[in-house]
Amino acid sequence: MRIEVILYPAAGGPKVIVPLHYNKALQGLLYHQLRTAFPKLHEGGWESSGRVFRMFVFSRLMGRIEKIQDKEIHF
Repeated sequence: MRIEVILYPAAGGPKVIVPLHYNKALQGLLYHQLRTAFPKLHEGGWESSGRVFRMFVFSRLMGRIEKIQDKEIHF
């Protein structure tokens, strides 16, 4: 399964700024949303056919990066 996340500037904001290690924050948000349906997913992953799979793999962010400064990515 693939989930595409599109970020837009906040109301009145000129650009999108995300933390350099955005994947940790996004992963935390996803686990938080899934915790009711799958309470042990964070600790153990997804088990299938005797194997354990981690839930998330992140690609590089796409878009025109203006600068990377103070551990933030500015688009």
